[in-house]
Amino acid sequence: MGMRSFLVAVVIALGIGAGLAFIIDRPALDRSRAAPVIAEGEAVIGGPFELTDQAGRIVTDRDLRGRYLLVYFGFTYCPDVCPKELQVISAALERLGQLGKDVQPLFVTVDPERDTTAVLAAYLKHFDPRILGLTGRPAQVAKAIKAYRVYAAKETRDAGAAGYVINHSTAVYFMDMSGHYIDHFNYGTTSQDMAARMAGHLRGATQASLKAR
Repeated sequence: MGMRSFLVAVVIALGIGAGLAFIIDRPALDRSRAAPVIAEGEAVIGGPFELTDQAGRIVTDRDLRGRYLLVYFGFTYCPDVCPKELQVISAALERLGQLGKDVQPLFVTVDPERDTTAVLAAYLKHFDPRILGLTGRPAQVAKAIKAYRVYAAKETRDAGAAGYVINHSTAVYFMDMSGHYIDHFNYGTTSQDMAARMAGHLRGATQASLKAR
């Protein structure tokens, strides 16, 4: 992708009001840091969704209440960034050990046309078995993308045999048990750093809960 295409993608991204410094899923581009939109002191990330997991079960945001969520948007045809990020997530979960027992990792596709439940099931076998793959009808996926302020756009230029790729933001979001934003991890965050930051939030929440009793 040339500089002109990159600038156009950024302009489009800013135009949707996402407020993120977008991390584009293309190896040749610099991946800048992402930051959540802030409204009245609270991060505007997350919201209701209804999708289907790799086993064909309907999953809604309400079904996941009572669990911390580690949410990443990507696609199975992604040539490099998505598998690397899922490896980081898998390693971070392993590092958390028992402390991460209430963390539910989610891999939400931005490519519902190709990422069927069967495709997700085969793809996710290469990563931590706790990762829940989510897909759905294009409108359902678009709703989740909008709720999490994710940028995703189809790119056909230089896509090769795959036909197209999806340029998308690559922040990993950490959400609390009520579905509210806690933290996010930019592309390039190590599994050590991801695990350490999650551990800090989890321990802090446990201590706060004990004090409230």
